[in-house]
Amino acid sequence: MRNVPTHLVHVIAPMATSEGWSGIPIIANYADWQEERAREIIEQADKVVAEATSTSRAPHVTSEVLHAAIVPALVDLSKSADMVVVGCRGQGGVGPRPRSTEALREFRG
Repeated sequence: MRNVPTHLVHVIAPMATSEGWSGIPIIANYADWQEERAREIIEQADKVVAEATSTSRAPHVTSEVLHAAIVPALVDLSKSADMVVVGCRGQGGVGPRPRSTEALREFRG
């Protein structure tokens, strides 16, 4: 890894309604679960950065969790970034493709 500041971001897409998608009810504490999962993902990414660098050349790492539409958030963040790396975590709502594949397709488009 280059010894440059690294900013880790996890974007949580807002729910369309309080009832979930297409009237399917949201499980109890879903928002809390999303927040907890976001923290876990950021912690895992931070460990990957630490393992990929030596302690003498470790970059300055910051992180944040955003609540926004995923693709516009990534596009906005990319405007001030030297590099954008999109991770793959879980499955999207459309078929077996990972969510990040959909985001990356839109991001490149």
